[in-house]
Amino acid sequence: MQESAGGVERRNVALRARRDAVAAWFDVHPRALATLAAEVVVTMAERLDGEPGLRGQIAELRSTAQRWELLATTDALTGLANRRAAEERLMHECERASRYDHPLTLVIGDVDELKRVNDTYGHRAGDMMLVELSARLQRCVRAVDLVARWGGDEFVIICPETDAQAAAMVAEKLVRVCDEEVQVDRDRVRGGLSVGWATLRGTEVDPGRLVHAADEALYRSKQEGRGRATGSGS
Repeated sequence: MQESAGGVERRNVALRARRDAVAAWFDVHPRALATLAAEVVVTMAERLDGEPGLRGQIAELRSTAQRWELLATTDALTGLANRRAAEERLMHECERASRYDHPLTLVIGDVDELKRVNDTYGHRAGDMMLVELSARLQRCVRAVDLVARWGGDEFVIICPETDAQAAAMVAEKLVRVCDEEVQVDRDRVRGGLSVGWATLRGTEVDPGRLVHAADEALYRSKQEGRGRATGSGS
């Protein structure tokens, strides 16, 4: 018996719904399933519906993948973004600033007294100081900024839409809050932060150029003495 036009339409709608459900479950585009026979897609959908254990396994795999991605981009000690995450974000922000001719600031901070604290009180004390200074830096910036541990005793702060005038104010604030003493077990120690910053905009915005300019400014800060902020901007 020949199938009616309405029956064909209902069958096709049901098939598309099945196909979309399978695509959504496996997190692929429906076009990726277009080459499969309709019977195969239906079978896959029925198997997923009939095996709740399989759903749990897939959900667990996805959760594990998300945790590994988080670990790969997070500094284990401070909980800040790590250098890999910072470099990826800096590339993205440089491209955006260049495209729209907007200013972008990069701040590099170097903890002044970490070696002395490690030598005097031990590495646990140095770690405690890094954790506390990380929290202070995080509190000083906007939600759109990224604070990351660049490595060792260095931090970077990526500040989109921030011109040289605003960058100088941010840098001075970072120096000021980090100059306050840190409680380390029973002792209070002063770490301090030297800061270098650079602001570029438009076609000048490039990750390598921005890092180099901020590094040069940080070097000048360290030369001038503890707890300084130096920068350059265009």
